Amino acid sequence: MKVTGIVSEYNPFHYGHQYHIHKTRELTQCDVLINVMSGHFVQRGEASLAYKWDRARKGIEEGCDIVIELPYIYATQSADGFAYGAIRSLQLAGVDHIVFGSESNDLDALKQMAEITPAYDPSKSFAQSTQMQSNDILGVAYMKALKDTNITPLCIKRTNGYHDLAVKGNIASATGIRQRFLQKEDVSFLTPLSEALHACFAMEHYYPYLQMLLFTQAKQHLESIFLMEEGLENRMITCAKQCTTMKSFVDACISKRYTRSRIQRTILQILTQTTKQEVKQLSDLQHIRILAMNETGRAI
Repeated sequence: MKVTGIVSEYNPFHYGHQYHIHKTRELTQCDVLINVMSGHFVQRGEASLAYKWDRARKGIEEGCDIVIELPYIYATQSADGFAYGAIRSLQLAGVDHIVFGSESNDLDALKQMAEITPAYDPSKSFAQSTQMQSNDILGVAYMKALKDTNITPLCIKRTNGYHDLAVKGNIASATGIRQRFLQKEDVSFLTPLSEALHACFAMEHYYPYLQMLLFTQAKQHLESIFLMEEGLENRMITCAKQCTTMKSFVDACISKRYTRSRIQRTILQILTQTTKQEVKQLSDLQHIRILAMNETGRAI
């Protein structure tokens, strides 16, 4: 029995994701397709605009047999941490192949890059030291995470940019769809999940809570928060006193050392009160959590 894996966030599901599922089945002729998907929080350091249950259900409706949850601590890290958790989950699920999107669609180049990049370090971001595009960065991270597994990687050409805001027919990036939705524009022709999106999940609404935590918690505690490094808590406290919105706060915190995504991921760890000690104590991932499955998924 051929078992293939894919990795997703579906924030929200769009027709590029539909193509990914169909192309994966075509390439691998798999009997079972297993999808590991981020839960309620995603890699950009934001809350998903749709419940994980709705997103998982859509994955099954569109051709996956099982959707399993990528644990929070991996789902909200940079490429290496995200890839480690995703590949480990698929390994536990018993997949033979993984198929992912790539801007270059050059598997050999991604493998070569994986050989020369540093080992996984949850406190650092590979993206800060490369000019590669988002899916290729993740592809390199997948190659690194696959080294000690029996999973064979395959990639397919990504047809639009990860952060592309342009709309081509009914095709748009998840970033573009989210932006249109939060601006109260119609997105029903871009995503079959339009009715499941919730504007109240946007990170802007969490800003008063973030300010309260930054202003009231002891510096020693803030220093213990996962991803809080080198006095970043001082910069965040200063910016929180000066900024009135989450967007202006994030913009003010960005520096040569800290990218937008890194700042947003750190904010999320503050909001969830996730500490470095908690992350350090995590043992190697040994479980999978099923969010949705069909009859084929139940059988396997």
